[in-house]
Parts: sequence; C-alpha cells; structure tokens
Amino acid sequence: MARKPAGISLKYLAPALCWGLFILIGTVLPGSDVPKVLRNMNDKIIHATIYFVAFTLIYLAFIRYSFVNPISREFVWFIVLVCIAFGGMLELVQHYVVPSRTGDWMDFLANTCGSLIGVLGMRVLHRLKA
Repeated sequence: MARKPAGISLKYLAPALCWGLFILIGTVLPGSDVPKVLRNMNDKIIHATIYFVAFTLIYLAFIRYSFVNPISREFVWFIVLVCIAFGGMLELVQHYVVPSRTGDWMDFLANTCGSLIGVLGMRVLHRLKA
C-alpha cells in the first residue's frame, strides 16, 4: 500500500536541490556561453533527460532510497507538477531575461515528457523490487 511521505531530511533532498541548481545555472547561461557540444546535441533529448533526472532525484528523496513502500500516487503527481512548474518558469526566464536565449514550448513539452518518463521508470523499479 502506498504511503504519504513524512518529514524529510535535507540529506535525502540534497542531490535534487543540487540538480535544480545545476538546471538553473544552465538555463541562465547566455547562448554564447553554452558549450558547443551541447549546442550540437538534440535539444529535446537533453531537456527530457534533465527533467527525468530531476523527477527521479526528488522521488528518491521522498522514498528515502527504499523501494519497499512507494509514495502515494497523489504525491507522485505533485512531484511531476513541481518539475513542470520549474521547467515552465525557467523557459520564461530564458525567454524574457537571458540574452540570446529564448523560451520554447517544445522545450517545455520535452521537460514534461522527461518527468513523465520518470514516473514510468519508478513504476518499473517498484515492480522489479516487489
């Protein structure tokens, strides 16, 4: 049976917070400062991967890296919404604040898809551990 997450220690949430800071820094880099290797890669795959990792790190923090008892479905969707809101906010920051960068609806969609792939990944892991 799924449980609601109890209070959480910063040590469990630290990887997710560091990843969020990494995303923020990467988002506010001016276009000319983005490494060339990243500019040559598929942008949408990068976005999906970044938000897959974001979802996964937040999820792992709340289950305390134990796959015995998954958290409630409602809280899983809350995590997805947090990732979507964060991604949307950063797309707006890129569009309106960062020089030579623009927000993109398709990037936002890729961010969302990455979070949803995270949901599927965690479901698979829970089934394998059951």
